[in-house]
Amino acid sequence: MLGLSVSFLLLSYALTWWAGGVGFILANCLNMGLRILHSVVFIRHYFSSSPWRPLRGLLPSPLLLLALLVSALVTALSEFAFCCKRGWLFRLLHVAVGVVCLCFVLLTVYITETRLVQFVQTQLLPRYTKKRH
Repeated sequence: MLGLSVSFLLLSYALTWWAGGVGFILANCLNMGLRILHSVVFIRHYFSSSPWRPLRGLLPSPLLLLALLVSALVTALSEFAFCCKRGWLFRLLHVAVGVVCLCFVLLTVYITETRLVQFVQTQLLPRYTKKRH
């Protein structure tokens, strides 16, 4: 952790000098990426002699990856075709395409990521509804 703190200080100094406030944000992003990488390496090493593979739960299904890729392509094409110099109607059409893609991805999540959906339904939603009443 000391090494990550030192790397953050060095990155902050260098990137802030280079790009100002944006450099500081980039330094924070890089630091977070390094921390995530460190955690993944630690978890893999810790469970290397165990039959458990907890990091596998982080991988989305191939169908969800395909849905995300298709949505990215469709929204990029929509941005090229409809946004943003052709008026408000085309902007709204671009937003509508984005909403349809979001619904498509959420439906794919609901179908393919059953454990995640079950967790949300049993753990998160009851906590949220208790706080609202």
